[in-house]
Amino acid sequence: MGGFIFISQSFYNVFYTLARDRKQFIEIAVVACLLSIFKIILVVILGYFIRNATPLILSFAIANIIAGFILWTKVKTIPEVPNLKFISAFIKENRQIVGFQTASNVLNTLSFNLPVFLIEMLFGDLVLGFYSLAYRTLLTANRLFSQVIAQTILPYMSKSVEDEKNILAKFHYLPMLLFPMYFLMCSLSDYYVPFIFGRGNIEIAVIIKILAPWMFATAVCSPITASYIVHKRNLELLFLNIVLLLARAVSLLVFTDNGYNLPFLLFTVVSVFFFILFLVRSYQFAQAKFKKVLLLIVSMEIVLFLVLLDKKFLIFGYAVSAISLVFSFRKGIAILKGLKWTAFRSNDSNIVLDDDN
Repeated sequence: MGGFIFISQSFYNVFYTLARDRKQFIEIAVVACLLSIFKIILVVILGYFIRNATPLILSFAIANIIAGFILWTKVKTIPEVPNLKFISAFIKENRQIVGFQTASNVLNTLSFNLPVFLIEMLFGDLVLGFYSLAYRTLLTANRLFSQVIAQTILPYMSKSVEDEKNILAKFHYLPMLLFPMYFLMCSLSDYYVPFIFGRGNIEIAVIIKILAPWMFATAVCSPITASYIVHKRNLELLFLNIVLLLARAVSLLVFTDNGYNLPFLLFTVVSVFFFILFLVRSYQFAQAKFKKVLLLIVSMEIVLFLVLLDKKFLIFGYAVSAISLVFSFRKGIAILKGLKWTAFRSNDSNIVLDDDN
């Protein structure tokens, strides 16, 4: 199974890289969205016939192969045999960027999967199962929207300083578009969790409420962290990922005597803090104003945390969701369409800012 995953992921990555090099960002964004949808549909279909962990692995691999073939039809070429001399020279010339970025990616992956390693040790298999189902439920929305947005924001931000400032000035529409979805997933979890997973698994609804602020922060702030690559702040990103990993580990290891709710809550608070820090630093790199978007996101995070305290606070969430949809839907969709269809038509090859500050 491991080899199947490796081959399918490599197949997809080859044509993803070709499409990215040809600046086919619209196709990449669409396929990233389709990839998430394929995984969901396949795991549901296969899970109906195979009652174990195998559908998770097969759906991941098959979805990658299908997405790879779709990208293949878009790039309409077969990759050339790599020039080892060119690869060696490139790595030597950019060894610091390559090294820091690779290390950051490894730490980020480890940090996101840290709960899986610690929860079983601290709380047992049952709690790990509850966490995994809650996490995957929320991750579905993240992968469906955040990946597509990330694929479009990076090339747009890296075209010029003015383009970067333009997208940051309109970035507050993104949390306004995403908040209603995460609030509803959080507030309605007591109703859809028993329907999907059974009444005996109602603890999944509690964990969804605890993790929702973190996943909302991830969906909103992750795309904008592309600025670390654009501004060549890889060393800072590596340092922050190390601190984040340690902080998350500590949050899960303390206050474990009274169950898992408090450690999970601390984990979420730590994660939200660091993602907001990433957002603020991204604005600072571009010398753009961030107070408005910071206040907006912090306010929305507070509303999501309040849902944990008492259901009477749900009224605030519904009010914020309604206001967000009214003021942002049409404007936000127009912005995203503009990014897709106008920002990537340029054939300029120099799309990376050279910021030595």
